[in-house]
Amino acid sequence: HRIMSTMPVSQRQMVEIAKAVSYNSKVIVFDEPTSSLTEEEVEHLFEIINMPIVSIEPSPIATASCVPTEAKDKNCLVVDFGADTTSVCVYQQKMQKSVVTIPFGGENITIDIQNFYNLKHDDAEKIKIERSNAIPDDVPELEDYYIQNRNNENAPIPAKELAKVTEARINEIWNNFVWKEVEDLHLEEQLDGGIYITGNASLLNGLEKYIQKQAKSDVRRIELIKFPKASIKGVAQQANISCVRKDETATATETPREHEKKDKEKKGIQFQKLFGSIENFFDTDE
Repeated sequence: HRIMSTMPVSQRQMVEIAKAVSYNSKVIVFDEPTSSLTEEEVEHLFEIINMPIVSIEPSPIATASCVPTEAKDKNCLVVDFGADTTSVCVYQQKMQKSVVTIPFGGENITIDIQNFYNLKHDDAEKIKIERSNAIPDDVPELEDYYIQNRNNENAPIPAKELAKVTEARINEIWNNFVWKEVEDLHLEEQLDGGIYITGNASLLNGLEKYIQKQAKSDVRRIELIKFPKASIKGVAQQANISCVRKDETATATETPREHEKKDKEKKGIQFQKLFGSIENFFDTDE
């Protein structure tokens, strides 16, 4: 047995996937399931779970599916600000004209703050969420915020200075990558369908206003809560299976509670087998 917290990220990720598979689901929708795995680990993982890959949806296209059709019928920009990446999709008159993903995101802002003030990563992330702002001019003159740095010193974090550190990275992501896709299509003043943003990093203080000022266009936030259900239905149709309620899987002679007990026992056995295969793979690798 191993304690999860002592395992490398790749092993933890494979264990989480094994847990999902052990539920004996007809369809499983993954979000970047192999991002921390090597090519060999990915190959071994899909050998273990023995499930066919029905569909792979590129992140920008998946996000754009949540944008209203009337916006995509015009010219619109869709941006998913993630932790490690930023995905961009540009629509021009109903057509996807540009789809890109760049290797910069909210995590880069955290690292900038961490390095600039010599902080621990978790402290830098907390400061980014609670105190940073994409527009330094909107930050009021406040008393310096103090936090213990990696030298165990109480380091001052001036509010406006923090905002400038944040703005510098936002400028790079927006001007050099996101807006460049719009400029290449000569749509700078023609985004009549608006700009749609999502992703955890899009919650950064002042980001919506920053984009409005830069693009001179309406900015709307989209939520992806409804997307997984639509995905499951679509993938299920491709896999030629039906989606049924949990209580519909019990046999005529079983009560729902008896069926649930058997189901839990089956999941436990499946998970032990899957985890054993994963553990053996890493033991052999070592």
